[in-house]
Amino acid sequence: MQENSSANRYEDRLVGWILAATSAIAVVGMANHPVGAESFKDYGRIFHGTMMVTAIVVFAALSRFAARSGTERFPIWMGLVCLGFGTAANLIAGSVDGFVVPELADRGLEEQMWPLTWALNQTMAQGAVYLTGAAFVIWGIDWARRTTGAARIRGVAAAFVGVIPPLFLAFGVINMHAFGAFIAYSIQTIFSILAAWEILRR
Repeated sequence: MQENSSANRYEDRLVGWILAATSAIAVVGMANHPVGAESFKDYGRIFHGTMMVTAIVVFAALSRFAARSGTERFPIWMGLVCLGFGTAANLIAGSVDGFVVPELADRGLEEQMWPLTWALNQTMAQGAVYLTGAAFVIWGIDWARRTTGAARIRGVAAAFVGVIPPLFLAFGVINMHAFGAFIAYSIQTIFSILAAWEILRR
């Protein structure tokens, strides 16, 4: 029993640091998002591939955070489902921009297919913001409800982080072009940092 407890604590610490590290990678990465013709070059493939792997790792780490909060409870499960679909939408958006469009460019077809690929990329990216935001709001409210003191404040902040990007997007403050995506994802990354702190604090 003692060995299991020690292993769980070690894994939690590892997950906390992985979540903190991937949060930093996500922000730095989005600040260097390729634009224009660069999306058709090798850099675009490397960038989007890296960000897609990062998204998968973040999802795995936040799933551990959810498990520690009790996935048998419906709010936690609902948030995990929303985050899962949001991550899938991000992966589709990244695949289109990072791999499908460059492949079409190599074949000289990017101009003919651009309206479709751009619409698909933007629709998936917007959906990801809404779904991820919903997950963070649900988890943040639950977090604040079941804790006290500083932990409750972090829960309120987590819910607030979840609300802002979808509201910005809905009211046209940002779009999901490179700069708008940087703003949305940077704000949502705050949740990961708060979750990492909560995991490490435990």
